[in-house]
Amino acid sequence: MWRKRGFGATPTYADAMPIEFSWPLLPSTVSPTDIAVTLNTGEVITPDAAALNPNFDFNERHVIVVFGDFGNRLVPGTEGARYPVSIAIVQDDTPLMAVGRNGPVSIVGLTSASSNPYESGPQLVGARLTEFTSIGDFAPAALSNNAPNDGAALYGDMADFRLRLFTSGGFSPDGVSGFLPTEFSRFFRLEATHANGQTVIIDRDGVDYDLGVGTLRVVGLAELGLPVEPGTTIDPPYYQEDHDNYFDVILTGDADAVARLTTVVIPTSAEAGYSDI
Repeated sequence: MWRKRGFGATPTYADAMPIEFSWPLLPSTVSPTDIAVTLNTGEVITPDAAALNPNFDFNERHVIVVFGDFGNRLVPGTEGARYPVSIAIVQDDTPLMAVGRNGPVSIVGLTSASSNPYESGPQLVGARLTEFTSIGDFAPAALSNNAPNDGAALYGDMADFRLRLFTSGGFSPDGVSGFLPTEFSRFFRLEATHANGQTVIIDRDGVDYDLGVGTLRVVGLAELGLPVEPGTTIDPPYYQEDHDNYFDVILTGDADAVARLTTVVIPTSAEAGYSDI
């Protein structure tokens, strides 16, 4: 039923694919007929359904999730393999619009090569560092089961800065469970440049790191699930995360120190203390 309400259709046994944009999209213009998926066979597929779900928050509108028959499970290069090779935004009755600096603009004509999940899993697409604000960090009431889950809801006045991570698909520690707000040091680390030019590795939350012009501290992760009462044990199988393409690393400290951040790293389990995503 949620698929009918959220996507306008109920595809069965369909392939799902996220399509990401650098600008947010105007929801009222999103339609399956905006998108043409070209397969390696030369077939051009129009999705059966398309919507912004599960990126419900008003500042999370950069992703369209489409459902349709986009291929099979054979690895590229294998005889009979069928998979997407490119995506195009095409003209229909209502052109797909992105919201730019000066208002909505048509993005008809945009194209991109498509990766194959058997060649590369979800990846970190980008990271944006800003002063923290809760503006836009909520969804329409009917879609807000996991809200509020922003930095202010989880950490209050400690949320000074937000490092928003944008990923190519929903991440999970094990393919089922969600991330916990306390798991920064298990899955991520940051790099910054000290005032003396040396690289500083930031791999723990709750620790003050001196960058020569002040300090910064990772408070924890946000944009996951609802706040948990202090003293309550939260276990991955029972923690309801929103499973979208956004993760926030919440920071506190001096602005000059935070500005010296340079890199987000997603280590692998080959490095001691880390787990694969």
